[in-house]
Amino acid sequence: MNRINVKQIINKCIIYYGFIGFAIGIIMFIVTLVYPTISYHVGEAEYFGFTAGILSLLSMPLIMGFVGFLHGFQLWYPIIAMLRYFKSRRK
Repeated sequence: MNRINVKQIINKCIIYYGFIGFAIGIIMFIVTLVYPTISYHVGEAEYFGFTAGILSLLSMPLIMGFVGFLHGFQLWYPIIAMLRYFKSRRK
C-alpha cells in the first residue's frame, strides 16, 4: 500500500475546492450581469454589476482554496486513523 502524506491530501483538497470556487465565481459573474442589483462587499466598499462579477470571479477560487486547505488538514487525521484500523484488521 503506497503511503499517503498530508501534503498530497491538502494539495488535492486545495485544487478541488479551487475548481468549485471557480465554478461558483462563473455563476456569480453571470448572475451579476443578468441582475446588476446584486452587490459584492469588500470591507466597507460595495460593488454592483460587472465589477461585482469580476471580483467574485477572482475571489471565490481564493476563498474556496483556503477552505480546501483547512478541510484537507482537518480530514488528514481521520483518514490515517481509518487506514490504520483497516490495515490492522487485515492481519
